[in-house]
Amino acid sequence: THTHTHTHTHTNVPARLLSQSAVAGDAAMGGASGLRPDVLVSLTAPKPCSARFAGAHHFLGGRFVPPGIVERYGLEVPEYEGAAQIVRLGP
Repeated sequence: THTHTHTHTHTNVPARLLSQSAVAGDAAMGGASGLRPDVLVSLTAPKPCSARFAGAHHFLGGRFVPPGIVERYGLEVPEYEGAAQIVRLGP
């Protein structure tokens, strides 16, 4: 279930859109919604639809994935710095 809250103000500050994981990401990257997020947060591992992500920032939150799952599904898990729970992907 996705909840959208819109607040209208009279300012010149552009709105930023953040999309979380595959369902929101797929809709935001060419799905029926037409949304184009600035930020994508992938959970566990980047989903195939994230290859179409054209926003500025892509993060992965998935440090918790057990080695057995990584091996079973052939996931490519990046190095996490220190105790960080997220890592930035891409440029």
